[in-house]
Amino acid sequence: GRGIGGVGKTTLAKALYNKLARHFQCRSFLSSVRENFKSRQNGPEFLQKKIVGDLSSHKVPPTFSDAKSYVLEMKRILKQNRVLLVLDDIDDAGQLKELAGSREWYSEGSRIVITTRDAAVLPTDFVDKIYEVKSLGKSESLKLFSHHAFRRENPTGAFLNLSKEIVSCTGGLPLALEVFGSLLYGKRIVEEWQDALAKLKQIRGPELQGVLKISYDALDVQERSIFLDIACF
Repeated sequence: GRGIGGVGKTTLAKALYNKLARHFQCRSFLSSVRENFKSRQNGPEFLQKKIVGDLSSHKVPPTFSDAKSYVLEMKRILKQNRVLLVLDDIDDAGQLKELAGSREWYSEGSRIVITTRDAAVLPTDFVDKIYEVKSLGKSESLKLFSHHAFRRENPTGAFLNLSKEIVSCTGGLPLALEVFGSLLYGKRIVEEWQDALAKLKQIRGPELQGVLKISYDALDVQERSIFLDIACF
């Protein structure tokens, strides 16, 4: 699946993984590949270890002293089992090559799900289908925002028009709608909403990182700590 940041690719991939996992002998979900791949603490070998650990039939996954051995173990497991592998947030073809190898590695019936913001990084000889995850429409956006801000399907009274304006500014990005809705949950003073809307309007276009930054700036110290845990900002 491809789509801009915050459009719901990861959420959709997780839902698909949870639905299909029981049909496969071995499965692995790698989240935030782009971030972990480039991390000094983690990196490619960390992700390869996780794949081997997830796919291994042993209670205690095997450990190796070098990256090449992990790749060989991955190839062995992939060739002998029907595997479901999800790679979330790929942004470079090299990441895919190191973590998923090539078609020849896999046994018949295996499935690989990849999420990315840029379909150009997906090799045509490796990918069969590309599904573009699009932003929500106005009606769906308002319902999602209202669910988080009011715990009901639609806002009412003085907050209806404010909600519509906020929804319009987020560009229909589910993550932005959830973050802003949750931020405004329990706040029932119109001026607080007007202030939040004013901050949101400072952003040019529906850029998710900008939306999240405005949300983050509105939190106090303790709330920021919680937000960091939830949103991985």
